[in-house]
Amino acid sequence: MIKVYEGGSFSDNRGVVDFYNTFDLSEVKRMYTISPTCGVIRAWQGHRIEKKWFYVVQGSFEIQLCKVNFWSPLTIENREKITLSESSNLILEIPGGYLNGFVALEESSKMIVFSDYSLEDSKNDDYRIKLENVLWEIG
Repeated sequence: MIKVYEGGSFSDNRGVVDFYNTFDLSEVKRMYTISPTCGVIRAWQGHRIEKKWFYVVQGSFEIQLCKVNFWSPLTIENREKITLSESSNLILEIPGGYLNGFVALEESSKMIVFSDYSLEDSKNDDYRIKLENVLWEIG
């Protein structure tokens, strides 16, 4: 099941502290950042088992998710959309069993992705489907 962790924020004359106290990092094995070209759709990639978390540090992204049956024939069981931005103060958790795709909505958008799999294990659980086989929903 897709989860969203809502963060909090504290500010005073010294500045701002954003926090995510309900997000447990104990499952995380690696992290990386993505800074895509604005307006270019990056889709569809997913995992049967691996779990990932998405956090936007700059700009904003539209993320689309498809719950899928990875077995033959590939079937899409449901679809969800979420917009994350640097001001939304959210972390999106995507469990195994989903394809995901995203598009940066602003120039210089940047997202951190956390994973519960090592890079080697992730490569063995990686599924990619051409964009034309699962159309991007606009609007």
